[in-house]
Amino acid sequence: MKQQSFIISVIALSVSLVTFGQPSNTTLISHWTQDSCYQIEIIGDYLYLISAEREVTILDISNAANLEQVGEVTLGDSIYNILELLSVDDYLYLLVEVGAVDAYLITYDVSNPTDPEWTSSLELRIDDTGCCEELDARM
Repeated sequence: MKQQSFIISVIALSVSLVTFGQPSNTTLISHWTQDSCYQIEIIGDYLYLISAEREVTILDISNAANLEQVGEVTLGDSIYNILELLSVDDYLYLLVEVGAVDAYLITYDVSNPTDPEWTSSLELRIDDTGCCEELDARM
């Protein structure tokens, strides 16, 4: 069975899935509204969305016409701010700003997206300007 192809659009408060292929046949497949949408990553059939400064929402996109939230990662303390996320294999990496001076790389095992498990955290140094806003992986 051929996997469905689609474009994912993140605009302000929503995620939209749109057919991919012939431009003349482009149609909206589904739409998900969230308090806020910052960034996405996809691992298999799951879309990971920074949906608030301290939260990652996990959506099942295996049925693109029927998006379903299956889990979330929440950093409860108000001093946390998720700046960036990156997925590699079954791991989700969050670059998290703590206050205005500290940052952490927090790792979650998302092999079971309905129950993400914290794996580790690593304190990172931020320079005097407070700039630390990008994650990338080299394989």
